[in-house]
Amino acid sequence: MIAPTSNASIGRWIPVGIILLLGFGCLAGLEHLYAGFRKPPTWEQIFASIAKDFPSVLQTSTTDLSTRLAAPNPPLLIDCRAPEEFRISHIPGALNLTSVEDIRGATTKPDQEIIVYCSVGVRSSGLAEALNQAGFAKASNLKGSIFQWANEGRELHTRAGVKTTDVHPFNSRWGMLLKGRAE
Repeated sequence: MIAPTSNASIGRWIPVGIILLLGFGCLAGLEHLYAGFRKPPTWEQIFASIAKDFPSVLQTSTTDLSTRLAAPNPPLLIDCRAPEEFRISHIPGALNLTSVEDIRGATTKPDQEIIVYCSVGVRSSGLAEALNQAGFAKASNLKGSIFQWANEGRELHTRAGVKTTDVHPFNSRWGMLLKGRAE
């Protein structure tokens, strides 16, 4: 014969059951989320997201930047990544500046052409937008940023000025967008 269960003993097991259900649900949810983080977004997804989030920011192609850097009066080239990223490699001639205030200190000309880049273009599009809002009307983002530049085999330098092919991947997920690093 089964002993009758009191309401008090059922009441003690309800929180345990809820915790177990929530725990298993969270684990399943985390696995689903983790699966989404194993692969980086595609370039098409990145470009679409940047266009949606920063619709007013002009996008400069790597080909256009290469041409402009070789011309008289090249644009002010800004690498807005962290110093440790810049130390590994950067586009020759770039300044490592991360804020409107830093850039304002590098140029006082509001009509100065400024091209900003980061790893893939998200941080740099945000900074280009802030520069536009601060009165720098000719600020744009380098489409695909340093990852695209490197993927095309274009010249990179270390902080010491030595040529390199290394690029700081920002993190392993984003690093999969660099050619030769896909997992």
